[in-house]
Amino acid sequence: MPDYKQTNIAGTSWQRAWRVECENPLDGQRGITFHEEQVINTGARQIRTPAGGLQVPLTAENVLTGFPLVDPDTGETTGSATYAQVYQLLHSLYMHSAAQRDAKALQAQEQPDTETGAE
Repeated sequence: MPDYKQTNIAGTSWQRAWRVECENPLDGQRGITFHEEQVINTGARQIRTPAGGLQVPLTAENVLTGFPLVDPDTGETTGSATYAQVYQLLHSLYMHSAAQRDAKALQAQEQPDTETGAE
């Protein structure tokens, strides 16, 4: 007996990293974990299923390893980078973002409260 409402479907399937975790302990192994999922696109619906993960440590052996930079929208190779450059980019993005956040908080503290007229 066939399964209830069984149908054959057409579509596409691919695997992607849906979440990325960066480990940056003060003492210990630095690295990145890519959490993966399989996506099935039937045209009318997308079905997403966890598909494991990939751990990439940052080590003395791989810090200068190069890899192609791929445009996420086109798939076109646009250059190259090393593991060390990715670490530097993430560190720099954090420093920039934290400075922006802190500047906004300081600006909010320095502005008088316009609703109550208090300073």
